[in-house]
Amino acid sequence: MRALFTRADAGEIKIVTSALTQLEVLVVSLRSGDGVLAAKYDVLLTRSRGVKVVDLSRDQLRTAARMRAHYGTLRTPDALQLAAAISTGCHSFVTNDRRMPAPDGLRIAPIPWSKSALQRRRGSRSSRSRRRLDRPRAKSLSSG
Repeated sequence: MRALFTRADAGEIKIVTSALTQLEVLVVSLRSGDGVLAAKYDVLLTRSRGVKVVDLSRDQLRTAARMRAHYGTLRTPDALQLAAAISTGCHSFVTNDRRMPAPDGLRIAPIPWSKSALQRRRGSRSSRSRRRLDRPRAKSLSSG
C-alpha cells in the first residue's frame, strides 16, 4: 500500500475511495483503543496528496444494489466500494479480496504488499486483530 500512496503523492496516479473506507479503517484502531493510529488513518485519507475520499450518493447506492443482485455473493461494503469506483471513472480497483467480481470496465488488482509485510503476515497468524491493525481491509480505488 505504501507504494500506491507514494505514487499518488508523486502525482503518478490518483487514489479514489469512498467514505466507507474511512469507517472501515477507523473501527479497528478505535476498538483497540489506539486513538493515535485512528488519527493517522484519518490524516492519510483526508489530507494526502493524490487521495480523494468521495461521499456515497443515492445513485451509487442504486448501482451497489444492482451489483449485489447480479453478483449473489457480493457483500454490501464491497458493492458500495465498487459503485464508488465506477461512478468516479476509476480504471482499477485495488483489493485484498481475490474473489472480488470485476464489473465491466473495471480491472481488479491485488494489493501490492511489500515482501516484509507478507512475511509478517505469514509468521503471525495467531492474532487476527494484530493482522488487522497491520493491514486494515480498506479498499483503495486507483484511477489514472
